[in-house]
Amino acid sequence: MPVKKIASDTLDFILESCKASHPHEFGALLEADGDIITNVIYLPGTEATNQSVSINTWMLPNMRHAGTVHSHPSGVARPSEQDLIFFQTGEINIIVGSPYKRNSWNAFDRGGNPIQVEIVDYDFPDEDDLMDDDF
Repeated sequence: MPVKKIASDTLDFILESCKASHPHEFGALLEADGDIITNVIYLPGTEATNQSVSINTWMLPNMRHAGTVHSHPSGVARPSEQDLIFFQTGEINIIVGSPYKRNSWNAFDRGGNPIQVEIVDYDFPDEDDLMDDDF
């Protein structure tokens, strides 16, 4: 199922993470529940500067991820040639530009073509629902 939406709370987390990383880039993987991006996965060993972010794919968990997210402190929320190579790891790729507001991000497919992503409300499971009483 193609990813076409992002949970509002997840987008807010992404924007805050980008702000906290500024002036360095922020980068992480995206996880989806059906067609909705719900989680951000920050991998150990990720390194960032004010011009790039490097996610160590050898730390990639044994899971399917929906795509990637990273910031551009310059404010330009369009993919560079290096971004297009990085985009090959997922279905959807989000670039967030400074000042990291709801109107300063764009989503792209693997080819770097812009795609529309709808911001939606999402009911995250309660922590208690995630725990299994059988342990």
